[in-house]
Amino acid sequence: MEWPWVVLAIFIGLAAFFIIYPAYKKHKLQGKVAYWFGRIPEARAGLPQAAASWDSKTSTEETDPAFVDDLTWNDLDMDELFYRLNACQSAVGDVWLYAALRDPSASEAVLHSREEAWRAFEYQPRLRLEAQCLLAQLGRRPEASLDIPVYHSQIMALRNKAFYRFMAFLPFICLLLLPFSLGWGVFISIVAMLGNFGLFMGMKAKNQ
Repeated sequence: MEWPWVVLAIFIGLAAFFIIYPAYKKHKLQGKVAYWFGRIPEARAGLPQAAASWDSKTSTEETDPAFVDDLTWNDLDMDELFYRLNACQSAVGDVWLYAALRDPSASEAVLHSREEAWRAFEYQPRLRLEAQCLLAQLGRRPEASLDIPVYHSQIMALRNKAFYRFMAFLPFICLLLLPFSLGWGVFISIVAMLGNFGLFMGMKAKNQ
């Protein structure tokens, strides 16, 4: 077998891996989310980050008298209530739940919209599972919280945007080389794919 065909076989193998592995991870995540739905959450997670997000919010605007203050919160042992209710899959959910407990003065329109959402998820379990998995993919990394993009958006600014755009289009550009040089076209495509995978893993490790 000539080396261009060996390179092509490697390219096909890598492409299959990048297709099959994400599908396997998604299937595994769906199973985990479906298993824990309706069960009492075991993990005591999300409170410190959600509380910090609430502090960021209330420090930038006038405090509503209807908000539950720290003294009342502690007297009612609301931390334990938060942990008991918190079946959220992400920092976004943690922040929303904490804010809902801190601000019980929701209007009738807000309560109605929440009830509509709950009913939609109740009668469409597939939709609920998909929404849960999307949120679970965000996780509880610091940048997945709401206060970062809202109050500190400069932290999330992506540097060297032109480089990342180039790397994103490089595999497709390399395909243009295939009619002229199968070996070089496939080889450069593999290098581009591995480079993009390395960038992805590097940024993921940095943000965890």
